[in-house]
Amino acid sequence: MIRVVTSLLALFPLITMADEPTAPHLSIRYIEPNQASGSSPAVSVTNVAQVHTAQILPQPISIAVAGVDPLQSQAKSCLQEVERILQLAGSSLTNIVKLNIYTTTDDDAAILERDLSKLLPPGVRPAVSFVRTRLPREHVRVAVDAVAVTTQTPERVLRVPYGGDSSLNTHQKLITVGMTGAAILPIGSRVYVSGQAEAGDGTLRDATHLTMQGLKTTLNFLGLQPADVVQLKAFVQPMSDAALVIEQMSALFPGDTPPPIVLVEWDSPRLPIEIELIAAVPTAPAQAPPIEFLTPPWLKSSPVFARVVRLNHPTTIYTSGLYGSTSDPNSVHEVRDLFGALDRILKTARSDMKHLAKATYYVTTDEVSQQLNSVRPEFYDPGRPPAASKAKVAGVGRVGRTITLDLIATTSIVD
Repeated sequence: MIRVVTSLLALFPLITMADEPTAPHLSIRYIEPNQASGSSPAVSVTNVAQVHTAQILPQPISIAVAGVDPLQSQAKSCLQEVERILQLAGSSLTNIVKLNIYTTTDDDAAILERDLSKLLPPGVRPAVSFVRTRLPREHVRVAVDAVAVTTQTPERVLRVPYGGDSSLNTHQKLITVGMTGAAILPIGSRVYVSGQAEAGDGTLRDATHLTMQGLKTTLNFLGLQPADVVQLKAFVQPMSDAALVIEQMSALFPGDTPPPIVLVEWDSPRLPIEIELIAAVPTAPAQAPPIEFLTPPWLKSSPVFARVVRLNHPTTIYTSGLYGSTSDPNSVHEVRDLFGALDRILKTARSDMKHLAKATYYVTTDEVSQQLNSVRPEFYDPGRPPAASKAKVAGVGRVGRTITLDLIATTSIVD
């Protein structure tokens, strides 16, 4: 049975930083933190439980407040909700290490990137990624999900019900956060499963159902159960059917609280949905290497992405969404420039291309997608590529850019 948090103070004392409000949790290492941007190119954490939230939308009251910029109001509302949910998991905004921000325009992303340091607690510099997508509620301009560290040490995945605004009806709650606010990934081994997809009869309902069944089969191969899932992320079209998608995804967890869910609208000519997941490994294989690249026997292996990566090393490194700086976007030059930036950041974070665990590639054109396919073999060891998902989206959070990379790695340093 999945353990679920039902009370704030009764179960979890809050992590307080009253005496040193700008000091992060001791397990957090910011890589080249930027005071102006309020973020870091990468953040490293070691031997600590991590809270993964659902995709959080602003509360309805923040959408249209007289005299207040709706974008700023909505962003503050999202982060206030994240704070409330993290507190339920014994954490807070002070302990955020990764922040994913979803906006409906690249201009809004630019504004939030500029003002991020004002929205976060003083001194907090998480890795940050932006993507432009439609969102599952009318007039909403921004949504977020986050990863934060916590001093809580559950033995198994611990899910935190959303318990949000009681004025929201069930349909709105379902669209807002997938019914679960967050889940705690315990200290220990974890797996990253690449996006899986089944077309089914071509309808979104059938494709979602069959894809979730496929993911369950992958979990069985890994010796895991649905209760071990920490987060589900779906690339879906159309976003207007978000409630249907969440309903079908949640069906894999009958009688239990489903894990946190994140949705991004993609443009796919063949498939209505692709779903990836993160899961805890309650019992790691004996004498396991720091990182393992696995292929279930019924799936085809690839030299540029692993079907599953099992991370056994206690260090997790999150990168910000990286961008190229070339004056020739939507080209092979932009992609190579991007991987060059990644290589530098990984080395600074004491990692390398052979220790990538998970990659998410957001592209806006078919041309840059094809260039990504051609460039990846230049940088990846074909025996050690990361688990990955690639989604063609409306925008990558920066005007004029057509691709961004968002990655998870571990250290290459041998203890």
